[in-house]
Amino acid sequence: MHFIEKLNKLDAKEKGKLILLGVVFIIGLFLIFGSNLFLGEDKEEEKKNAQISTDTISTDEYKRQLEENIKDTLSKVEGVGKIDVTVTLSKQIDKEVIYNESTSGSVNESSDVTTSKQESTSKDAVMVKEGNNQKPYTVSSEYPEVVGVVVVCEGAVDTNTQYYITKSVQALLDVSSYRVVVLPMKNDINEN
Repeated sequence: MHFIEKLNKLDAKEKGKLILLGVVFIIGLFLIFGSNLFLGEDKEEEKKNAQISTDTISTDEYKRQLEENIKDTLSKVEGVGKIDVTVTLSKQIDKEVIYNESTSGSVNESSDVTTSKQESTSKDAVMVKEGNNQKPYTVSSEYPEVVGVVVVCEGAVDTNTQYYITKSVQALLDVSSYRVVVLPMKNDINEN
């Protein structure tokens, strides 16, 4: 009751300041807790995006994507014509998988002086659900180096076209020119 008595003794100006202070306090609390609610949604979105970014593709899919990207780009170059691209990689994609590790142990003591100690460790991959399947959760992937590219196309009979193709593949994959081979495509017309 002591607080209420002091509140009643305040004049209108002081009550107004006190009410304003209370409103500011309530707005501050709302901003703090309200922003956490909104940030919580952002964190969920970030978590979902992180799972998408940690989904790694297979080495074959990575190789196929590289070949398709080169083929799509080079097919737009004048004089190239029909084209086929093959990429050779140095190794498989290295994936760093997250594991749950647990260790358990026990000590057995007998009436004489002997004691025995047993310890076991288990290591299980952390699994994530993707649709109806589960797969190991990976935190990083090291992609292999491109060691060679073979481009077979109709326009490779022209040395300028060969040059442009070689330079384009060098720029797209950051490989040396000696790793790029450009060959003319054979004619599919059956000659009698």
